[in-house]
Amino acid sequence: MGATAGAVIVIKERHIVEAFLRAGVTTPDAATTPGSLGISERLAFDILVRDAVLRETRPGFYYLDEPSWNAKRNIRKRMALVALMMVAFALIAIAISSILRLRA
Repeated sequence: MGATAGAVIVIKERHIVEAFLRAGVTTPDAATTPGSLGISERLAFDILVRDAVLRETRPGFYYLDEPSWNAKRNIRKRMALVALMMVAFALIAIAISSILRLRA
C-alpha cells in the first residue's frame, strides 16, 4: 500500500470513528448499523472491524470500542516517531560520511 493510499485509509477510519462518537455508539447496548450512520462497509470499515475498533454485537450491528481506537492511534504515533528517527539517523550518517570524505 502506497503512502497516499495509507493516508486515505487513515482519514476514512477517522471519519468512521467520528461518526460513531457523534452518535454516541460506544457501548454494546448502543450498537447500530453502519448504514444508519451513513457509513459504507468498505476497506476502512473492514480494517476497523479486523482491529477490534468496531465490534459486532449481533449481525450487522456495531459499536466503537474507544480503548481499542486509542491503542491503535498510539501505535501509529509510535510507528511515525520511529520512522522519523530512522530518517534522522540516515541523514546524520550521510552528513558524517560527507564530512569525512571532504577531510580525506
